[in-house]
Amino acid sequence: MKLARILIALVAVVALSASGNALSWTTNVAHIYAHGGLDVLVPGAEYSSISSLTDPYGGMIDFSSPAEIRIGNSSWNPWRAGSSEPVLWTGMGVSSMTLYFDNSPTAFGMWAMPNLLNAPFDVTLGLMDGSELTQLIDGTDGPSFFGFTHGVGVNWMTVSVDEPTWGLGFGEMVMAADYQPSPGVPEPATMTLLGLGLLGMGAGLRKRMRK
Repeated sequence: MKLARILIALVAVVALSASGNALSWTTNVAHIYAHGGLDVLVPGAEYSSISSLTDPYGGMIDFSSPAEIRIGNSSWNPWRAGSSEPVLWTGMGVSSMTLYFDNSPTAFGMWAMPNLLNAPFDVTLGLMDGSELTQLIDGTDGPSFFGFTHGVGVNWMTVSVDEPTWGLGFGEMVMAADYQPSPGVPEPATMTLLGLGLLGMGAGLRKRMRK
């Protein structure tokens, strides 16, 4: 009976650890930085076209179609107030953009807006386990920041708008890929508790053998 109770307790600890890997949506860039987020740099000349970016961890972020580099509040107006960062534009007639991640991020976020159109848009995430999650983003007040945090690796992300004639602008991306263990790998605290539990089981067995 004692052995059974110890095993049940250990299973509960592992289950609690696994539940901490649930993905969470965020509209606050500070949440991404708090999880070790690093800026994704956009190199290249204004008005040039690119199809991928290098992520902060040395992998690639590939686009489903080329995007044109614009400058916030300059060649892309209006972008968010006070920002002159590069903005990527899908071009006219493109209703969606998918980002494919080499280093499946555990936290990622970016600003985005439909071109010349204040409207909501959808964000769909493709998780490492093959499942998908979709979130509606309110884009009625210009550029909106959205992202996800806390653990589940994401292989791809699609942003889509309802008005395909206007295209989509996005930029100022932040990414974290290694702030916690991958799903299925016990955290250090879990391993410590597991080790203590096994030691307790061993001690109990030794006492029984001596009797």
